[in-house]
Amino acid sequence: MTLLTGSGGVEEQGSTSAPTPLHLRSTALRVWVTPVAVCSGAIASSAIATDNWLLLLAMAVLLAMAWMVVWSVVAGMNWTPALTSWRGWTKGLPIRSVPYTQPGSDAAKAAAATGQFRTWLAETFLPQHGIAVSAVLAAVVIAIVLAAALGAQAVLLTIVAMCLTQVAVVAGRGAGSPNAILRGLMTVGLPLALGYAAFAPLTLELAAAAVGLSVAFAGIVDSRVPLRHIGYGIVLACMLIARQPIGAFLVAVLWAAQTFTRPMRGGGMGWLVVSMLAAAVAFTQ
Repeated sequence: MTLLTGSGGVEEQGSTSAPTPLHLRSTALRVWVTPVAVCSGAIASSAIATDNWLLLLAMAVLLAMAWMVVWSVVAGMNWTPALTSWRGWTKGLPIRSVPYTQPGSDAAKAAAATGQFRTWLAETFLPQHGIAVSAVLAAVVIAIVLAAALGAQAVLLTIVAMCLTQVAVVAGRGAGSPNAILRGLMTVGLPLALGYAAFAPLTLELAAAAVGLSVAFAGIVDSRVPLRHIGYGIVLACMLIARQPIGAFLVAVLWAAQTFTRPMRGGGMGWLVVSMLAAAVAFTQ
């Protein structure tokens, strides 16, 4: 098949080799933790028994899961093979340029590059990854609708979630290995804040506790014990500052229990969930 190259020449090109598919890293998210975090935030708000509470809670859970779909595809996939194939791509007819475009001008180069990109999408990227892209687009639409229905706080948290996803991609150079603390914020911290925000205005103490639990999550998934202790220390400090002695006691007991006993199956994720629920109940006092 004869095609124009980006430099305006002609290239004889036959069939191309199959592209390398995107890969989701084995460090997949503990998806089940996210709904628990949303429910914990709702419990902490002390308003879960209000009218339509079940509907609000279901909407918050669905919104958090929509965040996770975007995160798992955009930040959790290895984009390096796809980007590498695009860098070496030369196939494609230039799109129709504006009248009087001179050969070799910036407009001609832009038309050639756009044509190459369109061909690369149609022949390489979308056949391999169209389902993932469609899932992300659907999740974004669902997130926008649910956030608008839940109110301004949910909209703000959704914006933060999308920004964190982009930060994770840039920081990880698109390799599908996002920072553990960012994973913690997306899996635990923001869903916890969302569950609270669905019923009551967010407080500084709750936000700080959510950050602490996110850090503890990062320490668990990365097997970094000091990071896990820092996270629980932040949560304990939040309980004390908020004058929640029962919550501080429960968090301290659970922290000590997992420190001096054999870790649960899952590397301590069960301890984290129990600690999160205990802190949530304490916030209701």
